[in-house]
Amino acid sequence: MSPEEHHLRALLRSLQDDVASRTAKERTELTGYDGAVDTSENRGFVAEPEKAELRPAEALEEDSDEDSLDRYFSNEVVDKLPEMLRRASHLSPLQINTNNGLPSDVERYFCEAHQCYLYGFPVACAVLCRAILEASLRMKLQGKFPDLADRIEEAHAQGMLSQERRVWAYEVKDAGNNAIHQYDRFAKGDLSNKVEECLIKTRAIVEELLAG
Repeated sequence: MSPEEHHLRALLRSLQDDVASRTAKERTELTGYDGAVDTSENRGFVAEPEKAELRPAEALEEDSDEDSLDRYFSNEVVDKLPEMLRRASHLSPLQINTNNGLPSDVERYFCEAHQCYLYGFPVACAVLCRAILEASLRMKLQGKFPDLADRIEEAHAQGMLSQERRVWAYEVKDAGNNAIHQYDRFAKGDLSNKVEECLIKTRAIVEELLAG
């Protein structure tokens, strides 16, 4: 392959990636898109009269929307994979008793919180950690309580939560509340480490609650 052909292929891939990105983001983000793809000279797509056969517009086979979405999300998953593996390596198996089964909400929240953590969705992860905490406490403590704090205190009073886990439970509760209601406060500092800590503490609380 000549240098010119190699350069052209690289430009075409770049253009296809732009089209794929626009196709995906106009379906999933609030930012407005004008539907135009920049093929101007500032991207290097300049027609040369003596090389008219190399014009990208003529060489590019236009992708369908489905092809563009496939391209975009495949690339996105591949790009996320190293960080997903790193995060997964920080998690260890839980020591819990599931002989009597778990409520469907606890299982669902737990699964989705981990998916959000692995794929890098910190707000959703924090909210689900709070949901895991509340659902797990409801499972262990029947009856009505004014709010989650009262349920945490009762679990501690009955010896279900150690003092350390009690403190962690308040941290998880506050992280979930801030993620929904006070995002600026939630997002301060290293958000990735903050959410990882929130999930790990949630797992420890669940482990203590469900150990018996």
